[in-house]
Amino acid sequence: MAIKLKSPWEIERMREAGALLTEVVEEVARHVEPGITT
Repeated sequence: MAIKLKSPWEIERMREAGALLTEVVEEVARHVEPGITT
């Protein structure tokens, strides 16, 4: 299996996606409590 190198542009997009995901997870965590169902 070959290692695929990322360009600086791809790395920056991944960094931005990770930051956005962090915000989403933190917001969801504020609303999660024992006994809450979907």
